[in-house]
Amino acid sequence: MTGTSRGSVKTRLWANSTLENKVFFEPTEGFDRTTSDTVRWNFESQRTAPVGVSDGTAPRRLRVPIALLLVGLFAANEDLQRRAVAQDKFPDRVVLQRKGSKSRITLSCSIIDYTGKSIRVLSRNGEIRSFDTADVLTVSTPQLREQVVGERALSLRDYKTARQSLEAALIKETRLWVRRDLLAALVKTALMSGDFSSACSRFVLIVKSEPETRHLGLLPLLWGPRIIKADLKARARQWTLQSGTFQPLIGASILLLDADWTRSAENTLKRLARSRNQAVRDLARIQLWRKRMRAGRLSRAELEHWQGDIERLPEPMRGGPYYLLGRAYQQRRENEQAAAAFLWLPLVYSQDHHLAGRACLEAADALIDVGQNRSARILYREVIARFADTSFAQDAKAQLKMLTALQSKTPPREE
Repeated sequence: MTGTSRGSVKTRLWANSTLENKVFFEPTEGFDRTTSDTVRWNFESQRTAPVGVSDGTAPRRLRVPIALLLVGLFAANEDLQRRAVAQDKFPDRVVLQRKGSKSRITLSCSIIDYTGKSIRVLSRNGEIRSFDTADVLTVSTPQLREQVVGERALSLRDYKTARQSLEAALIKETRLWVRRDLLAALVKTALMSGDFSSACSRFVLIVKSEPETRHLGLLPLLWGPRIIKADLKARARQWTLQSGTFQPLIGASILLLDADWTRSAENTLKRLARSRNQAVRDLARIQLWRKRMRAGRLSRAELEHWQGDIERLPEPMRGGPYYLLGRAYQQRRENEQAAAAFLWLPLVYSQDHHLAGRACLEAADALIDVGQNRSARILYREVIARFADTSFAQDAKAQLKMLTALQSKTPPREE
């Protein structure tokens, strides 16, 4: 199995608790797949037909008494089962690297909980240990078949299959921290498919269980234009009244530019801007930029200050703020700066698939305004190819068609 980035989760597949149905993506300690397959082959290929009778499957010379084969099979399976039971007690593998250290620590353990702050594990000697999440490089853990299918479908943008499979896994999975990972995968599925309402509802369930979540990069906030239906507005009003931090933040984000609820949402964001949770505090302040942009008259110094604020954010949180910065530069008609800000989303911070597609399209539009038609064409084609499942692909096709028509009417320059 290939290595993964810091804090990522590698998984091995399990179907259920029986040994015969347990399959792993990678061989695990103590599980000799070759031995198991060999025993099965011996049993099937060396079975004995009655004397003088050939069943067409076994050579007559391989007449080993079936009782002996069964003894060997059961002994091998018993050994495999003992190893599997020992393995099942500590099925997880965590790789750590402390800050400032070049060495890595690998733990075979059972993960008790895994949050944005720490990971707690039961080690083989029975000791419960806790480590900072920032020190976690990789986590390898068994994974239900439904989760594997769901994540594979998501990578192929088969959103219906992804949602159904992940929901089925959520019903079967009993480990709380893995259930949160499944909810996060469902949030990502919703964001990829443009179902913003579902993304919000799923994320609220995550933060109810884990206020200091590992999944901040999937936090569904409003950064650009989006149609908000009445049922989501109603839920947003309820979330703004809750005592948590992320629920009011999501609710206020949805209602901030709503004519009936703008003042209440603004007051909620100002309150959250004093939160003890730094992520909530920073995002609440940045959400208030949307109101500031409505007022207009943005100075260059103000936008440079905003850029500094974005660069101090944890990387998973920077996508939406960079989109706002691009819109702010557009207001000042500084289109090259706007395009540079927009491009952070499709190039680096593309967790919100639809927002990244919009940002790529608007970066191309900004470059058209400064005469960089060739670069704009490249970006329009990127939108068409990479964000084909969004409405922005059709907009990009229309813009490309318009550019082609204009170019055909433009006389060639004299040398």
